[in-house]
Amino acid sequence: MKQKLYLLTEIFPYEGGEAPFLSMELDVLIQNYDVILLSHASPKLETAAFCEDITNKCKHINISRKISFLQLVYYAVRYFFDRDGWKELSDIIKSKKDVCKKIYQSAGFYIRAMVQWHFLKKIKLFDPEEQFICYSYWYTDYAYSVIRNRRKFPRMGMISRAHGFDLYDERYSSGRQPFKAIMDAGLDRLVFACEYAKRYYLDRYKYDDSKKYIVSKIGTEPPRQTAGKQKNERFVLLSCSRVVPLKRIERIVDALSLWDGKCIEWHHIGGGTGYKTLCDYAYERLAGNPCVEYILHGNMEHSKILAFYAGVDVGCFITTSETEGGSPVSIQEALAYGVPIIGTSVGGITEMIQGNGILLNADPLPQDICRALNSVIMMTDVDYMKMRQCSKILWDKEYQAEKNAQYMLEVLRNI
Repeated sequence: MKQKLYLLTEIFPYEGGEAPFLSMELDVLIQNYDVILLSHASPKLETAAFCEDITNKCKHINISRKISFLQLVYYAVRYFFDRDGWKELSDIIKSKKDVCKKIYQSAGFYIRAMVQWHFLKKIKLFDPEEQFICYSYWYTDYAYSVIRNRRKFPRMGMISRAHGFDLYDERYSSGRQPFKAIMDAGLDRLVFACEYAKRYYLDRYKYDDSKKYIVSKIGTEPPRQTAGKQKNERFVLLSCSRVVPLKRIERIVDALSLWDGKCIEWHHIGGGTGYKTLCDYAYERLAGNPCVEYILHGNMEHSKILAFYAGVDVGCFITTSETEGGSPVSIQEALAYGVPIIGTSVGGITEMIQGNGILLNADPLPQDICRALNSVIMMTDVDYMKMRQCSKILWDKEYQAEKNAQYMLEVLRNI
């Protein structure tokens, strides 16, 4: 009989942000564990693609994020009388900066965790006599809700991944991640998506490195074609991300507005809150440039993104992101197809450009981006093919999903 593994996700198994990261790893987990998938999928996602093949192989339980008024009031008051709440308040007050905002965000984190645990307790999901593993895919209130109650389940192993928004202080408007020191004490393993993220965490909380802290990159599936095409007459430039301020996609627009070289065909895949604004901005800045054509695709299902790579000879992938938590899957997919990378020197991107592209500074000007593009476009075919090969070699070594999933399996087995 397989050991139970409770996997806490946000919206998976619906198509969305987690599907490209999790699918292959989950296939490996299902082969070795009795997986119970817990998610916060909401009714709004009912129109999204649903991974029925996954739910046919494992049980799926939906945990609502709804909080009643009575729960809100009750747990808000309880926060100020809870031992963990007092620890949080002490740390926040010592910081002497944005105290009210930090308390507000910390209390909200606590309330969400308590409501989630109330649901898990109500359905009697965990058996105190049973040996099992709880694996939180995000280092959030979701993980905290289980961690603070693990003493009730002496045979439970607890592991969490940490990515970006759930790791870096700057991702919170108050400049502080809630409950992290308290959560750390209740974990058997904490898994990071890149070395940069691990170093940040250990430095931030002044922890010594140990086997508790692990880097396990996520990885992507193998390409649908062999990489290594030469440059074509029309150079295809691709970017792929949500259209939100920290991705700074307008920097690409600004750079292309200055471009007067070989014809570039720029494709951007991804929607978001700023998509309409980006469309208007691109039209305003690029409509009169005969050297640039562009297509802003908006949101695209993951399978269609892979089909795009298989059907279009992408000359270069570009990201001008302000921050990155780990090793962006969008770049990993480009590496799998042997595509050169232009990226900013932030987060795990610094580990993904090693002779296979150009690393910009963290805050590049449009002229810097133009120079990088020109360097790739104007290099000899021999040098360009070497760059493509470097991308493919790096993917083979670091970002094969199946290999990385097997490593993650070993991490779980050693808890």
